[in-house]
Amino acid sequence: MNALPTVVMLLAAVVNLNFLYAAPGTPPKADISKFKLEGDPTSSKGATWTYESKDDGVAYKLNGTLFKPTGNGPFPAVLISHGQGQTANVFGAKLSTEMVKWGLVCIAPNYTFGARDKAAGAPGVADIRNTNITDNLKRAHKCLDILGALGYVDMNRVAVHGHSKGAFLTVAIAGAFPAEIRAASHTAGGEQPYNKEHSLKVRSPYSIHHGDADTSVRITCDERFKTTLTKNKVEHEMHVYPGVIHSKTSTNETVLTRVKAWYIKHGVLGRN
Repeated sequence: MNALPTVVMLLAAVVNLNFLYAAPGTPPKADISKFKLEGDPTSSKGATWTYESKDDGVAYKLNGTLFKPTGNGPFPAVLISHGQGQTANVFGAKLSTEMVKWGLVCIAPNYTFGARDKAAGAPGVADIRNTNITDNLKRAHKCLDILGALGYVDMNRVAVHGHSKGAFLTVAIAGAFPAEIRAASHTAGGEQPYNKEHSLKVRSPYSIHHGDADTSVRITCDERFKTTLTKNKVEHEMHVYPGVIHSKTSTNETVLTRVKAWYIKHGVLGRN
């Protein structure tokens, strides 16, 4: 029997698979052996992590925080994105301390627009005012890859949440990777020219929160985003907080209660 046709068919299948996984918009998975934890993610302080790897030609040098519920899972998860000048180690950890109680694995990376000592890394260069989101989208998606490689995360129940500049990035994450995001939420963000391309592609149910006394990010940004979601028939809610300034929305108790309810409604969290 001539085995050549079989070999040719197998080679063709391999080529097709390689094309599928190398296709634009399909980032490589994380090499979990390059993911290093310091501390216990189930402790009250969580753990810090680093990830240094070259995946599909892209060099990654990332760091952040990880919080995990006790048990074996699989657990739902949330990717938390900090604001300008902030860090995963402070902002991300603070929100994670609450959200992990809901039963979420909470991963928070440091982005290029954060505090310089944490923002330095790859891809991208630490620059607090840079609005180029391409490198930060790569950082964010690598965190999704890491979640998938941990072995205890239900990747069908992943949410994204951010504040301020991290909220604008969260819009972009939801728009860039719609099939991977079950639900999204943010405080003090919305739509601006640099993330509009992605805001038009958001399909995940979205929960929006903005203080009407916010002078750092005007409420008009979220009003524009709401208009886009309405036009595209994406399920969403927008809550306005009278007299609340920019820095007070991110950890507002009512905001967090509503975000949790949104995650329950859309299947990220189970109904207790």
